[in-house]
Amino acid sequence: MSEKFSKNQQEYWDKQHKKGMRPSEIEGAPNELAMNYMKYIKPGGVVLEIGVASGNDARYFAKENQNKIVGVDISKEAIKNFIDAAIKDGTIGKMTPIIASAEEISKILGDKENYDAFYSRSALHLDDEKTSSFLKWLVSHLNKDGVVIIEGKTKEDFKIERSVEVGKNLYEDIDGHIRRVWSEDNIKSLCYFLNLEIVEMKRTVETILGKKTQFINFVAKKKDTSNVIL
Repeated sequence: MSEKFSKNQQEYWDKQHKKGMRPSEIEGAPNELAMNYMKYIKPGGVVLEIGVASGNDARYFAKENQNKIVGVDISKEAIKNFIDAAIKDGTIGKMTPIIASAEEISKILGDKENYDAFYSRSALHLDDEKTSSFLKWLVSHLNKDGVVIIEGKTKEDFKIERSVEVGKNLYEDIDGHIRRVWSEDNIKSLCYFLNLEIVEMKRTVETILGKKTQFINFVAKKKDTSNVIL
């Protein structure tokens, strides 16, 4: 994503998050993705989340699975809400909040730490080339048996159908919101390239503000290559 797009997205999401949190976010009510896939995350392990928003999933992992969270969001307003909510529910000690885009975070974090899980729900909005580059860095910093958990839109979603393509598998809608689209073939190709084993993959439908929205999500596990003979 270009610097112009990143700035636009920061402004877009600052405006959205400045409206405040929904009651479910304040209470820490997790998304179904978090509830369904937490079983794959190592208890007490470190989770890197891109697009943490108000941290309802992050705080759920911290409370129920004792995870430490590196929570990243492009919006400073989202991070403010995240910190406030984590203070209120007592999980702030397990949180490391960072204001950054997905493109910036690999440079910011570098080789400081390894992770037991990467989690991103409808937030990894990069074109194919930048997605591959980011995930390559990520996988190199996953611990043994580390997992990648990602949810995103499909091309069939009504929000994508009303958008224009601005990059490979990257779309911008009429409101200026940029989204990446995912498909089974794209996910399989990425995981093959990154030496990840797909554990679970499925499509889901959610009704948001009276409209059905289409998602695809997957869990992939870092393969153990210690016994591979070269």
